[in-house]
Amino acid sequence: MTTSLHKDPHIIKGSLFAICGYLCLALLSACSKGLPTFPLMQILFFQNCISCILTLPKVAMGGGFKFLKTSHPYLHLVRDIAGLACYFSFFYAIKEIPLVNAVLFVNAAPLWLPFVIYFWLRKRVFFHIWLGIFLGLIGIILIIKPLSTPINLGVILGLASGILFSITMVGQRTLSKTEPASRILFYYFFSGLLITTPFAIAEWQPFNLMQLLLLVGTGVFMYLSQAFMINAFTYAKASALSPLAYSAVIFSGILGWLIWGHIPDWLSVGGIVLVIIGGIITLVIERKNERRKGNTIR
Repeated sequence: MTTSLHKDPHIIKGSLFAICGYLCLALLSACSKGLPTFPLMQILFFQNCISCILTLPKVAMGGGFKFLKTSHPYLHLVRDIAGLACYFSFFYAIKEIPLVNAVLFVNAAPLWLPFVIYFWLRKRVFFHIWLGIFLGLIGIILIIKPLSTPINLGVILGLASGILFSITMVGQRTLSKTEPASRILFYYFFSGLLITTPFAIAEWQPFNLMQLLLLVGTGVFMYLSQAFMINAFTYAKASALSPLAYSAVIFSGILGWLIWGHIPDWLSVGGIVLVIIGGIITLVIERKNERRKGNTIR
């Protein structure tokens, strides 16, 4: 791959793929919210089952069982369990709070990323990165309004989904140094399928045609979001595309307004803006210092 891929035309292509990926994430979230009475494990079972099936052609083209050989089984396991817990928390939050808030909380992962890197990889977090974290945390406080609104389990798990997502980001980044993306995705979906299957069977709930379409949609849109993002990163660097993650918040806000009539108040809008600004600042500073130092976040 030549450096010309990172010139403007290719950044535009990469950005379009990334935006399509985050649109699929918003649609995945809407599918889950459209299943308010369904057990979470049944939704996660369908998500992982459909996505796992859709990864099989790439696994077959890559060499089948030989392609799945990995030198990092434990790192895959940590990343996969954190990812499954992230979506469990996320889907629970979607049932309890407005869609745009839940999507914002999970995409607040960059705010927690420095903490995860510090405790997991033992890399230093220098002072000036705290500006982005501080702005983001102020934004979260404005959204949840702890002084006037009781904090329910949906809010707590929504915040937890962002922390768990930051763990998967670190795991993904570490694995991607030696592992192809299709192998990482297969193990993620396959592990999720194995874990959720007994729980889904135990609490299985019948569904009609519309509910089946929504269940299948969680898997299809999950796979498409990952596929679009993989294509996006072939055209542009992650440092250029990462801030576009917050386009999922905009898409979710539009869907929440059109389908459920959720309109955030001005305090929440201000909080959303602060979280987005804080997340982008954190990402930009982190990427700059990764390029400079390689082993510290400054």
